[in-house]
Amino acid sequence: MNVKNDIEQYSKWFNDRINFVSKIDDKDIVILVCCSLIDALARCVYCDKGNRERFIDILEQFGDTDIWTRVSIYHMVQDRSYESIKQNKIVADYCAKKLNWVVGDGKINYYDIDPTICTIKNEISNFESINELGEICQKYKYSTIFYKEYRCGLVHEARITSEFKFDYCNGDMPYYANYMDIDDRNHDKKHLVFPAKFIITATQTITNNVKEWLANQNINPYERCGLI
Repeated sequence: MNVKNDIEQYSKWFNDRINFVSKIDDKDIVILVCCSLIDALARCVYCDKGNRERFIDILEQFGDTDIWTRVSIYHMVQDRSYESIKQNKIVADYCAKKLNWVVGDGKINYYDIDPTICTIKNEISNFESINELGEICQKYKYSTIFYKEYRCGLVHEARITSEFKFDYCNGDMPYYANYMDIDDRNHDKKHLVFPAKFIITATQTITNNVKEWLANQNINPYERCGLI
């Protein structure tokens, strides 16, 4: 048994599928396949964890970017759990400042308007309920939103792109887009969009980093996944 060869073969299988899916025009299919590939890689690395935890962990630990740990302030403040937290003026003012773009000039607003979870904790370090704030921030990290809305929303319910009708060819980084809430037609809402190109790039990055991790640990991926 040659571990190095098995790692190469395992990684090549993923790379071949990433190259193939990158040429597909149907972005629903692109996102569906990429989520499945990320799922498979997560199972290899975090074989003892549940689906949700390992999917989120592989995005944050092997995604090679701080994007996945950013927190959507826009979505967080709409959570009922935020109501008690916002009674603190420090938190309320902080979030209001981060949401200035909502009433701005209407241009596309990209991911960098949102702070990482570490940034939030550092900037509101004197908040007495920082742990409570941290818990709600965890719910609205980009990694968590991607897992819920894309991985589960599309893979299990086939609903994400067909429901919102977004142009997933637009750009190569996450951004917010307006849509009309079907349950509240008088109010425009904003959806956090992860373009297909960004998802493909993220899948490639995770594949490369998992390959390096396997090599450094001298781990056979097929044994790790229980395939041999």
